[in-house]
Order: sequence, then structure tokens, then C-alpha cells
Amino acid sequence: MYKLPTIPLIFFLFLPFLGLQAQPADCAQAQELTLSLDKRMFVLEAPVGPGEVNEISAPRRDPYFFREEHFTHWFQFETPFTGVLSLEIRPLNGQDDYDFLLFRDSTGRMCEQILNKEILPIRSMISRNDTSIQSRTGLDAYARKKHQKEGPGDAYTKAIQVEKGNRYYLVVDNVYGGGAGYELELFFFYLPDIHGTVTDSETEKPISATVFLERVDSGERVDSVNNDPQTGAYSLDKPLEYRRDHRLSFYSDGYFLKHESLEYNKIRRNHGKPIDAALDPIREGMQLTLDDINFRPGSPEFLRSTFPKLDETLSLLKQYPSLVVELQGHVNGVGVHDCENDKFSNELSWERARAVKRYMVEHGIADERMEVQGFGCTQMLFPSTTSEKEMAANRRVEMKVLKY
Repeated sequence: MYKLPTIPLIFFLFLPFLGLQAQPADCAQAQELTLSLDKRMFVLEAPVGPGEVNEISAPRRDPYFFREEHFTHWFQFETPFTGVLSLEIRPLNGQDDYDFLLFRDSTGRMCEQILNKEILPIRSMISRNDTSIQSRTGLDAYARKKHQKEGPGDAYTKAIQVEKGNRYYLVVDNVYGGGAGYELELFFFYLPDIHGTVTDSETEKPISATVFLERVDSGERVDSVNNDPQTGAYSLDKPLEYRRDHRLSFYSDGYFLKHESLEYNKIRRNHGKPIDAALDPIREGMQLTLDDINFRPGSPEFLRSTFPKLDETLSLLKQYPSLVVELQGHVNGVGVHDCENDKFSNELSWERARAVKRYMVEHGIADERMEVQGFGCTQMLFPSTTSEKEMAANRRVEMKVLKY
């Protein structure tokens, strides 16, 4: 479990191409990588030899060291920020087999200590390459193991917590030589304090719930946790990728799903404040805005970001087969003088509601479980819009429970 004293700044780093890295080197000649926000991609030719000194050697299936250096590159770098460090080695030929060891230098005698076996790597990856993922390997924020020995095994080991000014040595070994070279990517995560309670919105009492951590752009669920049903409390300690927006989804049986945004800039300013969720019970007459079901302006065409939410609504209807709903379409009426009688707005709102229903029917929901209604621009959430975000909120579909 990562324990950071505060929410650190995280920076996504690639390293630029350096033409000299094709030559074999020893630890003493390790290439210095100067990390900063301005450097983005580091592309290397395949190593051509082990160097003059074979610093790394070990018995078969040792979890910490290669049996020997085959074709290696050595790097050293200083971490410019506090955070959680990950890295990825991506062979340009997906059949190439790359291993690596990572050492923390706290004495200034790193190469001597490695040669004399006075120090162990803090991370090692010596497992067989996984061609199903193009033989990629590295450190990952969601991996569990610190060391992976020779043979079949995981492709990634656990990312590490770093502080500004830490120095590290990385040795990358191309086991069989040759190949097309590789890309080296270093990046950082931050660990926010995410916690809160889940309650019933009407009784305000704690309820049992599952909290999902999701990526906004893909809808991918990267973590989940069950709360304490007695207190409603939950907490998550997963590191989040720098500059990528996430969200929390709160699920409880008999309640509408609810989301809370974890936008990068917002969560950095949160400073550990609770993120609470009050869930609405499903009952007749309840009205629910289907957040994140968005449309192109003037069109019933879904935006690409809408599909995860459509699938969540689909899951809700599948989970509760007795649920009968009315899908209500709305439009943004900026510039419309008479919303009640504006033919285009009214027809568009109906088409948006029908588009949602059509998606549900195509994915197995019975037609008779969904009615549709269009309200044009008569019920805008933001009648006087001041931003594109408010306009997008006006272009929405709501769901009313008719029977449950």
C-alpha cells in the first residue's frame, strides 16, 4: 500500500531519442537521463553486447538477478518529483525479450555495490516475455509483485514510491540480442486521499454499496471496494495517472447508480475532503438525469463518451426486469425565442429520447418497458448558458420510473 504524506505533483515523462545508446555499457558508464516535462520519448536501438564488466550474474531462477548480462544498456536518473514511479519497456519487435533490474542508489557507491553483490535490486523482471502484449514489460501502479523470477510469470512488477532527488540505476537486458530496439517510457502517478460515506438520500442512513473507480475516457474500471454497511464508510488507495480524469461510481441494490467526478485539477485541490454519495432509491415517480449521455449539437447522434453511460443504463434495466421507464429528451435552446412552439427543438428532443430507447432495444431490453417523451428546450437546466459545459448539460436525456 502506498503511503504518501500529501498529494504530490505527478508528471508524465517520455524521454527523447539519444543516438549513442546503441553501444554496450557498464554500470560505471550508465547513461544519465535528465528527466523533465519537456522531454517526451526515449527510443533506443537494440543493445549490441554486455559491456566489458559482467556486473550481473546469478544461479538459474534467481528472483533478483539475471543469470548473466546478455545485451545490456545501463541508465541512471534522479527523480525530479515526488510521486509513484512507473516505467514501460516496449520492444519495437513484439517478439523481443527484454528484462530489467532497478536499483536505488543511497550511498554513491552503486556500481561497486552491485559488482560485489552488496545490494539487491528494489525491482526485478526476469520472466518470460508475453507476446500477447507485444512483450511489453515494466513497473505498473496496479501490479503486486516486487520481483519476478525466470520462467512464466507476470509482465510487470510493482511501481515504487519516490521522492524528489532520489537516484536510481536501471539495467535493461535484451536476452537474445538483435531485434528492432525499444522505447523506454517513465511516468509518475499521484495518490489522492479518496474516502467518504454512502447513504440513502431519503433516510440519510448508511447503506451497503460497492464503489468503483473508473477512467472517464474509456469507462474502464480500475479498482473497486465494498463499503462498511454499518457506517457507510469507504476508502480507496489506488494511485491515479497524472492528467487523466477519473470518477467514482456508487452502486447499491435497489438504488440508482451515482457518479462523482475525480477530475485531475479538482482532486488535487480536494486535500482529503470526504467524497460522500447519497443514493436515490428506485421507486415509482423517481426522476433521474442520465449524466454523461451527451449528443452532438443539433443532432440525436451520441458523442463517443456516451457509450459507457448507455451501457450502465442498460445494466440497470437488465438488473431490474420489472422496471418500466419513460425516457425524456431535452435540448439546449440558446437563441430560441419560443421554446414551446419551436418545431426543430421539439422534434430533436423526441429523437434523442428515441435514440436511447433504440440502443436499449438493440441490446435486449423489451420495447414495452420504455416510453419516450420530448420536452424541446422548455426544461433547460441552464436557461442562460455561460459555457459549453452548461450547453452540453442542457442536451440531455432523463429517465422517469413509471413502474417498479
